[in-house]
Amino acid sequence: MATVNASQHHADGYLQAVRVEAQTPNPAATLVFTHGAFGTAAHFEKIAEALSGSYEIYLVNLPGHGRSACDFSPTVAAMAQRVAIYLNAQRTQPLVLIGESIGANVLAAAVPMLQQRVRAVMMVDPPVGARGMAQVAGWFKRYANAESPPFWLALAQASFGYNVLSGQSQPVSYYDLFERLPLSLPVAVVTGAASDDDSIEKADAASYPCCFGNADEAALRLRLGARFVCRRLADLNHNPFHFAPDTMQAEIEAFLAQLDAMPMQEPMQEPAQTPAPHAAPRPTNARRRVLWFSGFPSSGTVKVQMMAAHLLAAEAKAGPIRSLAHMDEIVPPMLVDYNMPPDPMGRAIEPIFTHHLPGPFLSTAYDTAAIVQVVRHPVDIAFSTASYALPFHGDYVSMSPEARNARARELVHEFLDLGTLALYANYGFGTWALHARLWRDFAEQTKVPYLRLRLEDVRKDETAACRQIAAILGLAPDDAAIAAAVEAATIGHSRALEEATIAARLPCRFYVPQLAPLYEAGWRYHGKGLSDYGKGQLTEADWAKAAATFGSEAARLGYAFP
Repeated sequence: MATVNASQHHADGYLQAVRVEAQTPNPAATLVFTHGAFGTAAHFEKIAEALSGSYEIYLVNLPGHGRSACDFSPTVAAMAQRVAIYLNAQRTQPLVLIGESIGANVLAAAVPMLQQRVRAVMMVDPPVGARGMAQVAGWFKRYANAESPPFWLALAQASFGYNVLSGQSQPVSYYDLFERLPLSLPVAVVTGAASDDDSIEKADAASYPCCFGNADEAALRLRLGARFVCRRLADLNHNPFHFAPDTMQAEIEAFLAQLDAMPMQEPMQEPAQTPAPHAAPRPTNARRRVLWFSGFPSSGTVKVQMMAAHLLAAEAKAGPIRSLAHMDEIVPPMLVDYNMPPDPMGRAIEPIFTHHLPGPFLSTAYDTAAIVQVVRHPVDIAFSTASYALPFHGDYVSMSPEARNARARELVHEFLDLGTLALYANYGFGTWALHARLWRDFAEQTKVPYLRLRLEDVRKDETAACRQIAAILGLAPDDAAIAAAVEAATIGHSRALEEATIAARLPCRFYVPQLAPLYEAGWRYHGKGLSDYGKGQLTEADWAKAAATFGSEAARLGYAFP
């Protein structure tokens, strides 16, 4: 089996996997395998070797397993975030996800974070309901105790709701994971025939009976509809990749053959768009050409977006930017749902603002005409993004100033630990280092005009930066127009436009009506607009952690750590 060690694919260094190269890759599917609790990627090596003639394969070691580190609470959601960050770094699609036991639940939780790249999901005996969880708790009772490895104890409680030390269980259900799966997504469960609810109670401890019961099948069929199938096989138990690899290989091959006969489903296609009434109509088969304004959250991308919007508005003789909602009309943002915003101006090349990674969805659904990438020192981003994300991590309105400060410090350290916020991993933004690297690599691969702007350099010479932005937009403004665009992008002017947007209650990302209590409590999108304002709060150990987390990518961009 030809394998490539894929550890350290991420700057955060958590997830390790084995990549199996295909002899003749099938473009219809890349296979991703995840194991169950206390297993490893090695469980799948025999099947991977058999399938590698036709499929590229990733064998993922979940956090805390194999050589994948885990210094966070190993909940299904947290492990899914790690898996999604890892898979979003790979530029392969479509993905067929194959998970065993709790690894199936992890993959189900990861699907919404995978940039519409998932073709299908196969789950092998997933413990989703109360009866299956009770069986898992029974296994822990038999095999775990206070002397067990700490990670066993943490996983038992975090993902299965069983406290090994006290012997107490709390009800856990994972049905909600499957409610969030796209209705167009084919989902198959393969499990043992001896997995009805009675067998869970009566089975011998050594037989490892399956824990996906009849009630679980009925519940998922109700949630998932016609795309859900369940295969019950007499010779399967809860560890089929170990005890029945030939049977599992046959099931996987049959599932893949069924997918080959299906057309690609809607999630793999460009989302349907409704053009603005005054936009020029587009042929239905035309791919949209895009100039991406990309940047990790809090990189200063809004400053660059404002410069570009002001230059474009002046060129179109549309008058000055009146509000931040108006700015978003001129350079529309692609938000967390991956839907491409309509272009109200009907331009041949559309400028789009995005925080997303340049995965296959962006690179195959649209033609990239040029890229402007904005970067910023990651420690400055840690403090800036903590201020922005505060309302999404607690009741901001009722928090005291002291509680807000304490929560902000926790978010700063989360960013230094992970290289991102878990919130941003959910959105598909990846880590800071991953975002910087993938956009640079994407520019090199597409060979399109590429402008990388460090926010620190923009602030030193805003006029020079504005001229660079004009050039990549294909504009030739005079000195007065450049000066006006620079003035429009100052933090003071941008804050004034934010206040105007909020006062006028103009729905956009700077004024979300449901967040009105937050604005009344003083929260704003714009932070301090400074550099270095939080760095004095970091300890020597914090700086060492930051250097390890952001590592070589920070050095490549000229960012140092004391």
